[in-house]
Amino acid sequence: MYAYNMPNRLFHQRCKWPALLKNTLSLLIAGVTLLSSALGQTANDTKINNSCGFDVKTEIFYNVAASQTTFKWTISKNEAQHDLSHFTMSFCPPSSSVVSNSGGGQVLTGPDRSCDPSKTCSGPLYKFDGADVGNTPKSFTLVLNGLNYSLQKVCAIYKAGSECCVGDIYGVGCCVPPPCSISGGPASVCPNGTSVFSGPAGPNLSYQWSITGNGSIEGANNQQSVTVKAGASCGAYTLKLRVANTTNSVDCPSKECEQTVEVTDTEDPTIQTPEGADKNLGCNPTMIDANFSAPVFGDNCGLKGVTTEDVDGGSGCTKTRTRTWTAEDNCGNKTSVSQTLTWTADTQDPTVQTPEGADESLGCSPGDINSNFDAPVFTDNCGLKKVTSEDVDGGSGCTKTRTRTWTAEDNCGNKTSVSQTLTWAADTEDPTLQTPEGADENLGCNPGDINSHFDAPVFTDNCGLKGVTTEDVNGGSGCTKTRTRTWTAEDHCGHKASVSQTLTWTEDTQKPMITCAVVAAPNCGETPTFNPPIVSDNCGGTITPQGGNPSTTTNPDGSVTWTKTWTATDACGNQSSCTQTITIPACLNHIFPTGTTCENFKNQDVAPLESLCFKQSGGKVTNASSPGAWFYYAYVEKPAGVTTLSIKLAQSNDGVIQGLFTTNEIKVWTSNCTQITRNGTISYADPSQPVITLSGLSSAPQTYVVSVKYNSNSIVGNKVTGNSSVYNFSTFYGTGANPPTIPVPGSTETITAQDCQVVTSTSPAISNTDLSKAVTPDIVTTRLSVKASPNPYGSKVRFVVKSPVSGKATLEIFNSLGQKVSSVFQGAVQAGVSQSFEYNVPESHRTSLIYVLRVGNERITGKLLHSKE
Repeated sequence: MYAYNMPNRLFHQRCKWPALLKNTLSLLIAGVTLLSSALGQTANDTKINNSCGFDVKTEIFYNVAASQTTFKWTISKNEAQHDLSHFTMSFCPPSSSVVSNSGGGQVLTGPDRSCDPSKTCSGPLYKFDGADVGNTPKSFTLVLNGLNYSLQKVCAIYKAGSECCVGDIYGVGCCVPPPCSISGGPASVCPNGTSVFSGPAGPNLSYQWSITGNGSIEGANNQQSVTVKAGASCGAYTLKLRVANTTNSVDCPSKECEQTVEVTDTEDPTIQTPEGADKNLGCNPTMIDANFSAPVFGDNCGLKGVTTEDVDGGSGCTKTRTRTWTAEDNCGNKTSVSQTLTWTADTQDPTVQTPEGADESLGCSPGDINSNFDAPVFTDNCGLKKVTSEDVDGGSGCTKTRTRTWTAEDNCGNKTSVSQTLTWAADTEDPTLQTPEGADENLGCNPGDINSHFDAPVFTDNCGLKGVTTEDVNGGSGCTKTRTRTWTAEDHCGHKASVSQTLTWTEDTQKPMITCAVVAAPNCGETPTFNPPIVSDNCGGTITPQGGNPSTTTNPDGSVTWTKTWTATDACGNQSSCTQTITIPACLNHIFPTGTTCENFKNQDVAPLESLCFKQSGGKVTNASSPGAWFYYAYVEKPAGVTTLSIKLAQSNDGVIQGLFTTNEIKVWTSNCTQITRNGTISYADPSQPVITLSGLSSAPQTYVVSVKYNSNSIVGNKVTGNSSVYNFSTFYGTGANPPTIPVPGSTETITAQDCQVVTSTSPAISNTDLSKAVTPDIVTTRLSVKASPNPYGSKVRFVVKSPVSGKATLEIFNSLGQKVSSVFQGAVQAGVSQSFEYNVPESHRTSLIYVLRVGNERITGKLLHSKE
């Protein structure tokens, strides 16, 4: 906060009335004094008495921190007859912002004409009411925003009785000395230190810097800021500043301020980079001083210099050198550090105080060799570091040597060595293998030259070999043979070493024995099982015969011949083979209604006949004419080389009807259904078991078809004990003069004779000429079961089949004429598993139909009715 008193200014008094024309009002504004104090402290003031009886003291205060200027006027009344009405003033700059006032001040928007309208005060006006000024001085205060205001004019209006006068302060501007302050510089500085100082900021100011003492100004000295450099030694300097206002044409006082700065340095130099660590340079270093590492010093006020001093020391072989660095600044402050190097000076080798033992021969195979060495004793001028010994064995053959060398070393690596050699003869080692014998080996089957497979070892000996001997030993049993060869090496001292190699092989040129198993003829539709053959071999061991995939051949009669060849191979590759042949008979129908031809049998395109009906009375068959006749067909294979073939048509039943059917027609056909009419004779010795003999046949294998026509009424008159009797038909053959006892595979067929009354009341018999309108119930036998639904059917039928056995199966559909319409299924069925098949009936065949299910040799039939019939 700064306060200034206004300088003296001339002012005049003007009176409107003549009595007052000579009255004057004198206002004195005191000289300027800088105060570094708070607002409220005043500068020096002087009261001037005047004829008008008023004194005016003007004070100006600057609050730099708040950027405010305060004007304070103190009015004193000296003459009782005068009363102050009011006074006005104007300022530069011409505009202002009033913060506060005391004394009823107010802004005038126009000139004050209260006393004399012709009189005005120029510039912005501010008026204070002063009518109540009494005998006690009265103060008026005005606070403005901003610094450096100058007072332009004060107009005082007063009364003397009833008279009014105006007193003015004239001038082109009142100058207010600016505040003087120095900022930015330090209180103390190092020698040669540079500092920047600044004066107060403000418009229209001039600056003049000067310095005394231990410092100098660098650069311009008339700017707001100045640069000062301290002297090179300790001391102090005083920096002065004079600030003046440059805008007034009248004399305006300036203000001077100063600041004293101490130039001093009390800190020792510091170490920026330390000296090198103390170091041991070892033995006999060549460049000792190169191992010193100088420090780097620094100082807050700058260094004067750094000095170096070396001091050598040590005793005996140990040497030292200490280097000390001392840094000094301009004020005499010093800092010292040191580094010490240590080394050993030793160039002399150790010496032998007591010599080693003499070289010596120890003779043959001595015991403890090392006990014969005699170690030397060493000494050294600087002391020994260590004594080491090293043994080196040598010699050749049985002559051995061992040289022991003792080496003495001092701390600087100087060495001295001496040796002692012992010699002796020794051979305690067996011969050794240089190259091993061949590995044991199995030569396989029937090798040629056995001995060429031996691979002899190579022996060596420390003292030389005397010789190598060989011995063979044969062994083994059965087909397995062995030969072991042993090599033995011996040296001149009788030491031996032996190794062996054994060769193994098999002697076997005989083929294994293989016998194919006999397989019973399977039923039709079954897949044959080929049991492995029995294999044996002269050399034993287990041989697993290998069989490839069987081949199949379809015969003219529909049977399939399966052939599989087995091969047994022993360990030596000897092989034997055998072949299994299995013929699967065709699943054929054999019994057919009247009118069936050989072609129908061959093509299987006619529904088979499963039953006929008979009538009985009094325990006898009275009629069996439904149907009246029917056929039995069968294929017969003639083996190769056979020119005479006999065929027996066998018949049997369960005994319910005590009689068999008789035949009245037997025919034989080729496989192409050409009838054979020559070279055939028929024997009816047993009318139910006729035999036909064919002679003069070709020796080539051939297939024949035999047909027999049976008469249903041939059982009329026979005794009957039930309502149903099952008849069995089969075929046997014989070759040459042999009777026909060999069964024909797949030739067995059955037919049931049923009481016509029982059939009519339950399920009419199925024939190719008469189909009942009644629905045939699902047929279930002990062997097969089949269910057809719906029955009657519309456009499709679903069959559910269950068989007690696994095998090949067919499900076929026939019309009422016995003609095959469709084959619903051909394939395999699994025992005990229900399988279903769906048949979409073609529209042209939607009438009464017959279905036949066959699994292997089992057969079952049933009838289907159409829903519109």
